[in-house]
Amino acid sequence: MSILGDQAEPSVQSLAASGPSSVQRIDAACRMAADGKLAARDITTWLRGSQINEPEFRLLWLLARMVGGTAASGSLDQAEMADQLVVSPAQVSGAVERLRGLGMLQRVADQRDRRRQLWQVTEAGQALLKQIVNWVAKRMTSDVGGMPPLAPRRHGPSSTFEGEESRREAAA
Repeated sequence: MSILGDQAEPSVQSLAASGPSSVQRIDAACRMAADGKLAARDITTWLRGSQINEPEFRLLWLLARMVGGTAASGSLDQAEMADQLVVSPAQVSGAVERLRGLGMLQRVADQRDRRRQLWQVTEAGQALLKQIVNWVAKRMTSDVGGMPPLAPRRHGPSSTFEGEESRREAAA
């Protein structure tokens, strides 16, 4: 007997004790999780040959794209970065130290609270982000060796994880 009961092939509706809204919520969460993994794979492809990995890129991108955030001048503390990136503070701490060591992040003083450490992207970090943006733009407009455009992913009974992975690997 499975967790779904004695039915060999239960319908989706029979899985929802509280109605179809719970099934729709689970479907949406599964689609978002798959899209997130595919996006992370895209980012990793864009970063090949650079000094940083996907989580470090996301941290740099977050700080570089800050416009009128909770801190001035595109600066955040590590707890705010963890919240924005939906990762643990320990993961942010490791990424901050590595990026600081590479000269891509710098600590800035918080004018209101001297105990608080804020971080912002340096000129070297900005230069790396600009290279990555230009590389992606070039690949998106290139006829030869171009990357496929990011488009909504097809999910449903006719799509499979294996088919999606094969398509992505062939495009890489």
